[in-house]
Amino acid sequence: MVESMDHRGDLLMRATVSTGIDLRDDAHNDEDTIEQACETIGEDNATQIASNDSQAMISLRDGRSDMPEYVLAVHHVLPADPQGWARRPHHGSAYGSDYMGPYRERVEELLGLGVENSSHKMGPGVMRAQLEKEFPGQSCLPSKERIKLLIGQLSTQQKAREQAERMAMAAKLAWKDAVAAAVMQSGSSGKGRKGMEAKFTNEVQLLTVTNPSKTLK
Repeated sequence: MVESMDHRGDLLMRATVSTGIDLRDDAHNDEDTIEQACETIGEDNATQIASNDSQAMISLRDGRSDMPEYVLAVHHVLPADPQGWARRPHHGSAYGSDYMGPYRERVEELLGLGVENSSHKMGPGVMRAQLEKEFPGQSCLPSKERIKLLIGQLSTQQKAREQAERMAMAAKLAWKDAVAAAVMQSGSSGKGRKGMEAKFTNEVQLLTVTNPSKTLK
């Protein structure tokens, strides 16, 4: 087995090992000499090649040689995968750039911690690193870009909810002010006289003021 060598380099290395002569020298590295020397190779051989400041260990062996890496791995058994693990999922169920899966809830929790305490705020990159710590070995973790997109979506939704709450509160306060003004106006019957104590709720009193044709039964 020769790694990272072209054909001529392979012959040169094998011949150098078999003959003990440094055939890298131009005086000895003709292909006829190299091929003749390679015919003598029949056992495992190894040599070190010095090239400038680096060294590489090149291992040579033929079909009669032992393969120690196979001997070392003979007792290594890969875990069995469940039947059908390699089948393609149904349309729309495959993982893609928009996949969040079970990690969406955790990202929302991390974002909520940052809202409650500014010292706990995390950017998309930090959140991604946190997910890698909490879910080691998972290959389907969302990317930083996907987390950033989700944070933007959640922030937009939060702003919309806050705006709706403010509008609802303003409408409620305006309604109360209108009721109070109508009650005060209907309760004053003349100068120097106080109106009677209201016997109905403010809403009912406002209804009678705005719709005088209707009577209470």
